[in-house]
Amino acid sequence: VFIIIHVVALVHYFKGLLSPKMFKVAVTLVVTIG
Repeated sequence: VFIIIHVVALVHYFKGLLSPKMFKVAVTLVVTIG
């Protein structure tokens, strides 16, 4: 699951470089879950 979330986070990072806030939220979710 962690790997999938990590990949999704990377995809969102590359697809939305103008929205680092989304990346931060994704990282926060990963930290909270794991």
